[in-house]
Amino acid sequence: MQTTALQFSPALSHGFEGFIDFLRDKDAGASTLSPKRFGDVLSIDVQTLAAQAHVHRNTISRAPASESVQKFLREALRVMRAAHDLSGDVGRSISALTDATAYRTHVPRWAVARTWS
Repeated sequence: MQTTALQFSPALSHGFEGFIDFLRDKDAGASTLSPKRFGDVLSIDVQTLAAQAHVHRNTISRAPASESVQKFLREALRVMRAAHDLSGDVGRSISALTDATAYRTHVPRWAVARTWS
């Protein structure tokens, strides 16, 4: 799995709440997050996102509102929120999650030590 550097996104300039609003899929419902936008911001492809969410890659594109996909996205946002609370920077919190998924774990070691212990 290969990740690329975080690209600038207008979603990053409006704080964490703006980032969450950017991820919302308005067509699917107010509480549904868009896996495509999530992947775009993190610069990961559908295959990688599906592997991290433990679903088939077709589930990401054909059933983005499925419980398993949404559960993964919400859990990832929870970790990013904890990283954001520590750093105060949306970009750094995204980078923390990107670094963590590169090592096949969803929670960076420093986030666990500082937020849940």
